[in-house]
Amino acid sequence: MPTNAPDPARHFMALKAEEFRGEEQFAAAIAQDLARMKVDDRTITLFIHGFNTTYAESVMRMAQLNHDLDLPGVSVEFAWPSANSPLGYAYDRDSTLYSRDALERLLRSLPVTNKRLVVVAHSLGAHLTMETLRQIEIADPGWGARTLGGVVLVSPDIDVEVFRQQVARISPLPQPFVIFVSNRDAALGLSALISGESGRLGSITDASALADLDIILLDISAFGTGHFTFGDSPALIPILRRMANLDSSFRDEDRRRTGLIPGTVVTIRNVTEVILSPLSQ
Repeated sequence: MPTNAPDPARHFMALKAEEFRGEEQFAAAIAQDLARMKVDDRTITLFIHGFNTTYAESVMRMAQLNHDLDLPGVSVEFAWPSANSPLGYAYDRDSTLYSRDALERLLRSLPVTNKRLVVVAHSLGAHLTMETLRQIEIADPGWGARTLGGVVLVSPDIDVEVFRQQVARISPLPQPFVIFVSNRDAALGLSALISGESGRLGSITDASALADLDIILLDISAFGTGHFTFGDSPALIPILRRMANLDSSFRDEDRRRTGLIPGTVVTIRNVTEVILSPLSQ
């Protein structure tokens, strides 16, 4: 964020706001935006923010990722009520559960065709996402695999066993299903301490604990100790740009390519773990 007066040529700025009367009007506006785009670009990327985040911060973070990763289509932010305080962890955790029905309404209302909806969720937002997908699957089995073009969990603040219970209801998992992890994430270390647990999904160090799941683990420990290294590391951004097609990039015939990504690829049964390294290495 700029410290002085913002410059529209250099900074992200909210220049105007439009209020919609409900899900139908909102979905219609997105459909109109998509209709003006090339067919191949008609994708919706839905962002769900994490712990200790204001509405303004979540919108700006979405704009930053949209720009840095050069995402196609339309970006949508789902903002759940955070206390916006480092001491508001319990409040935020309860807020994610409170927001499940609202997120389900949004997911079901978006004008999605041909699985062109990708969900990207950060921190406690990943917990909200998994709980919501689980409840949709209970009512409508197979909805995720039929509807979603991918799920990306960034530094998910979820207990590993709780996550396994969540995915047990979501079968098959939407593909690709990607989890960004780091064993140096200080915020997840604090979360584990607060909850009295040994670790969180976003800081998992043993991929074999998820070996039966069809997922891709991207270990970004080498890029910093932050809780949003995914978007804050200048060294990681160019690597992410090269990984636009995560699903095909790591399948059997592709993951053996040298130079595809900088790092080490390890496959344990169904799970593919990628330990990313900075390009300079």
